[in-house]
Amino acid sequence: MKPLSYQSKLKTVDVIQRLDFFQGISKFDIASLTKSEQLFWLAAQDEVIMQAGEPDDKSFYLVLSGTLDVYDKKRNFIRELKGGSFLGEIGFILGEARTATVIVHEDSILMRITQQEMNRFPLGMKDKIKDKIIEGLAARVLSLNKTCAMLYDNIRKGT
Repeated sequence: MKPLSYQSKLKTVDVIQRLDFFQGISKFDIASLTKSEQLFWLAAQDEVIMQAGEPDDKSFYLVLSGTLDVYDKKRNFIRELKGGSFLGEIGFILGEARTATVIVHEDSILMRITQQEMNRFPLGMKDKIKDKIIEGLAARVLSLNKTCAMLYDNIRKGT
């Protein structure tokens, strides 16, 4: 990955303002993000963003544009991530090793948020990001619960 130039950052702010993830955050706070040198990154097609099992670096990513593919430890496809999605939140929150391998499907712009960066954000932005992470994790738990229930029913029925 390579950092975005200042001009690209300004264009990225326009993209950010359209993402649901940042709804409710002031334009001033969003514009303040361009001051960071290490926040916005361009990831090229086929680049590995994270590898399952590797140690966490206490960061997570927001997909601002482009597409990423998520795979399990055995390289089975899990899901596709597009603008507004996030990844790496388990390591960010728990400090655990990466749970999935993520590969860039098409050139993407990512926002890499470290603990240090998060601490610099305005309070309202931090709260909004935390709320979105909680919503995303809850949705994943709900989806997994439904899958487990379906598998359990299939096992019980012998199918």
